[in-house]
Order: sequence, then structure tokens, then C-alpha cells
Amino acid sequence: MIRNWMSLAVAALLTCHLSASGANRLESRPWPRPAPCPGCMTLQFGELELRLPDTSIDRVFAFPGATGLHLLLRGALPGRSLILLGSPRQEVIGRYPELPCSTTGQQFLDMLGRPNGHSLARQAEGVERAIRYTKASKGRLHAYWIEAAEAETQTVQIVVEGGDTVYTLAGELTPELYDLVLANLRIAPIP
Repeated sequence: MIRNWMSLAVAALLTCHLSASGANRLESRPWPRPAPCPGCMTLQFGELELRLPDTSIDRVFAFPGATGLHLLLRGALPGRSLILLGSPRQEVIGRYPELPCSTTGQQFLDMLGRPNGHSLARQAEGVERAIRYTKASKGRLHAYWIEAAEAETQTVQIVVEGGDTVYTLAGELTPELYDLVLANLRIAPIP
């Protein structure tokens, strides 16, 4: 009797694990429609231009010598914010020496969405434990959301096709804020 119960429990756990790992496949999602943004501030980071409403962002902070920006959200609890980082593609790909140096940011992030992809990278980048892994594209812009459980840090990786930077937006990201950021995101020449 106990042996049958144990067999059923193991089978149930395996079924849950297999169905959860299927959730880690890269899913396509539509790019949010551009939205009017009166009272928005324009923020350029590398070749990304973001238009963010000043009703959502309290202030933008940069640590001295940092390769990123800290976006402090209006009305958020202390310590809750978004961080926007830019990493050279070679640095991101270089964490996994078995990957070819010529791998683009887009190829790498697409590969993370294949269950038979690089398992160490899928684990390290958070795709294995993600609720969903989605990709939205608009022209040369591609945004990959590693959608974590509600209490965990959300991560969006953004690449510009042909570019050499992997941008990371991480922190207190809601679906509404994700749509707001992407709706008015565009590529702009570096001044």
C-alpha cells in the first residue's frame, strides 16, 4: 500500500516537473502598441531611447563608474526599483566558454528558450525556474522577458539586431510597466 502511494507521488512529481520545464520554452508575444506619453521624460541609454512617464519614475540615479542606471519608481517601497544595465555581448557570451565567440545576443537569448539549449546557461540566466520566457520583436529590437515568480526579480534582456550590447532591465517589473517601457522604446543614434 505504501509502495503504491510512493509510486504515485513520484509519478505526480515527475509530471509536474516535466510540465513546468515545458513552460520554459520561448513564447512569442506582441510588442505593445506605441502609446501617447504626455509628460514623459526621454532617457537614452546606449542606443536605446526610453520615454517614461514622470508619474512612474521618481528619479534616475547612476552610481559613479557604473555601467547602468537605477530607476527609482514613484511610490515604491525603499529598495524597490528597476536597474538598467548594458553589457558587452562578449562579456555575456564569455560566461559560457563552450559557446562560439561569434554568437550574437539574439542567438544566445533564443537558444535559452530551447529545452535542449545550453542547460548551464538556462539555469544561470533564470530560464529554468521562470514562470514564462517570452520574446517580443519590433524591427531590430528584441525583448526577452524571463518572467519570474511574483516575489522574485523580473528580468528583461533587450538586444538590438546587429548591435554588440545586451541591455538588462531588472527589478520590480509588472506587466503594465513592461508594456509601458516597450511601447515607447526605440533605437536612437548615440549623440
